[in-house]
Amino acid sequence: MENTDKATIALESAKSAHHRIDENKEEINNLKEKVNTVENTTIRLEVLLTKMNETIDKIATTIDKAKWVIITSICFPIIVAIVISFITKG
Repeated sequence: MENTDKATIALESAKSAHHRIDENKEEINNLKEKVNTVENTTIRLEVLLTKMNETIDKIATTIDKAKWVIITSICFPIIVAIVISFITKG
């Protein structure tokens, strides 16, 4: 009878171990899915950041060009006025 009890205990222990293994496999699969989601999100964020950097560079270039257009559009009439005033005085 003692062997039967040991066998029953061993069988129950094996069933419990298999159950824990199955639970762990399920948890591992869930973690793998989460890792895949994080990796995909990271890739999307890298693409987004690259596009944002490109857009910021374009905006900076546009602002720089606009700055010179504004400066020359203000300075040119002043220079023309100064030249005309020298011509008319002379």
